[in-house]
Amino acid sequence: MADTELEELLAQRHKDVTLFDFEGKKVPCIIMEEKRFDDVMKAIAGKTSLG
Repeated sequence: MADTELEELLAQRHKDVTLFDFEGKKVPCIIMEEKRFDDVMKAIAGKTSLG
């Protein structure tokens, strides 16, 4: 993700989106409660992103 894309994301972001340093690179990170994360993972597990 280019720096300009990160800047646009942060300008339009939800309050729970932040940047996380992963091996020296800034990556977007969505903060959510553990239960919500589990619910999302259950809903998408085993599905492809193409359909």
